[in-house]
Amino acid sequence: SSDSDDGIASYLWEQIGGTPVTLSDPATARPTFVTPPVDRGGTVLSFRIRVTDRGGLQSSDTASVAVEDNGITGFPEDVITTFSSKGDPFGIKVESGGNCVALYPRDPSTITDTRNRPADMIYGLIDLKLRADSTGGTMVITFYLSAPIPEGYGWYKHSTLTGWYDYNDYALFDPSRDRVTLTLVDGGSGDDDGLANGMIEDPSVLGTSAAAVGEELLGPRSDRGELRGCFISTALGF
Repeated sequence: SSDSDDGIASYLWEQIGGTPVTLSDPATARPTFVTPPVDRGGTVLSFRIRVTDRGGLQSSDTASVAVEDNGITGFPEDVITTFSSKGDPFGIKVESGGNCVALYPRDPSTITDTRNRPADMIYGLIDLKLRADSTGGTMVITFYLSAPIPEGYGWYKHSTLTGWYDYNDYALFDPSRDRVTLTLVDGGSGDDDGLANGMIEDPSVLGTSAAAVGEELLGPRSDRGELRGCFISTALGF
């Protein structure tokens, strides 16, 4: 949107159709959201944007996003799935406390800080943005993995404030070691920006503190199973 006379004063997005999703910030020009899991038939999400200029004039428009099945199988229906930066499928489910509004699998090499960096980051870097139900609130999320993780691997995080650090005190692996549940606090443990602002930023990895771990511990990637679900990370805007 643009206004050559007075300039834009505000934006307001609202969802008007499809399975409800959570926008990162409905009052910004380009909010993000994570699409819900869908079956093979897919679904369509519809949104309306209302723009107000500094003179008080308003205009609105609509946008639709078609969501398709990504072909990943093997997870419960309510788990959001995608592929890691290394090509392995994984899933995520928010158990309580808010919603996921962005999910970006990234190459760990995009973080140049190597001090205390974990080794063998088999799923690459998982960069989450979570919107908490309340400022300073606690969120619980579960990662679903495509194969059991051997002993000696754990959860590590990176903060722009403190660098790489061990997060295993807040990570609980289930007995089969193919799921791990994290506890994150807005402005506290696990929140990269350190601010109690209703948003949790969570770049993290699954790895080991050992100097090197052989691929044979995990077995061939083709033996790590399949997952199911759908994932699209997108931004809205005109």
